[in-house]
Amino acid sequence: MIKRNIFLYVSYFNILYFLEIINLMFLLLVSYGKFIAIAAGFIFSLFLSVQIVFLYFKNELSRKIQLFLMDVHAGYSIPFLFFIVFYYIDNSIYDNVITGLRFVMICAEIFFIILLSDYSPSILNTQDHAGNGHPDSC
Repeated sequence: MIKRNIFLYVSYFNILYFLEIINLMFLLLVSYGKFIAIAAGFIFSLFLSVQIVFLYFKNELSRKIQLFLMDVHAGYSIPFLFFIVFYYIDNSIYDNVITGLRFVMICAEIFFIILLSDYSPSILNTQDHAGNGHPDSC
């Protein structure tokens, strides 16, 4: 059941990446100014919106982009979490919320990476040639 609807679940999961875009915009605002922060936020939000739509419609290229996106995000977030948990002393509420969300996202990303890597379009085809609904009943 989960494999059949994996694209739907991952599309809804992708909404959490907008929080990462907002976090990036805040960091860019402090570092480079308003124009760069707004431009980057607009570009990344547009890309993510298109990605969500194409992934929902089971686009193969979008599946590969999603795997890359989750792999890069997990690769960035895991060291960030270790740093926050073991070395960062002055945790604010904002830091705790971002850390908690990243932890949840990493757990989901690992699960989704496994399912999307193992995905094949034949999972969706559950009817046999006689239309009985079971692929092994021929």
